[in-house]
Amino acid sequence: MNIGLDHSMKLTPGKYRGLRRLSDDDGFFLMTAVSQRPAMEQMVARYATDGVFDFERVVRLKSAILDVWSRNSTAVLVDPQYAYPAAAQQLDHREGLIIAAEQGVLERTHEGIRNYLFDRDIVAKAKRLGADGMNLSLWFRPDAFPQVVRHQKSLVETVGAQCRAADKRFDGVVPLILPHHPMRNVKRLEP
Repeated sequence: MNIGLDHSMKLTPGKYRGLRRLSDDDGFFLMTAVSQRPAMEQMVARYATDGVFDFERVVRLKSAILDVWSRNSTAVLVDPQYAYPAAAQQLDHREGLIIAAEQGVLERTHEGIRNYLFDRDIVAKAKRLGADGMNLSLWFRPDAFPQVVRHQKSLVETVGAQCRAADKRFDGVVPLILPHHPMRNVKRLEP
């Protein structure tokens, strides 16, 4: 099986098994992501006849997406809040499971955007839920205030350390950088 890794890289048996569960027999990753939260919450509220956001409606939407798309996927990326319950019931035993580490809610200030972890011990929680890997999506602007940059980098370090301790694959960081973010017009204060 070729999972596209440098053969000189040393993998623990647990990480290797996790990578195998996330890929097909040829080593390709065919994943479905239903970890989005704020966008789906807004969409559910916008299309609801009463215009109200409802937790169960978001769960049903994610469940329907998983029902259709996961049939052709080697793995799914889910949030622990809405999509995990559907994934736990619907996934085939051969499909891999990746859990999002970050909350869907962002802290937006004049200094920059901060993410927060869903749970302080998110990797241990994900391991108990049967996850094969973790994903961390962050908003990151190198020109944000230094304390925000430090905060965002510390999340990567925290999840990375937890993954090493739990022997889980860390899928990495998806940096979200907006070209017209208001940070461009903020003068940085020196600490």
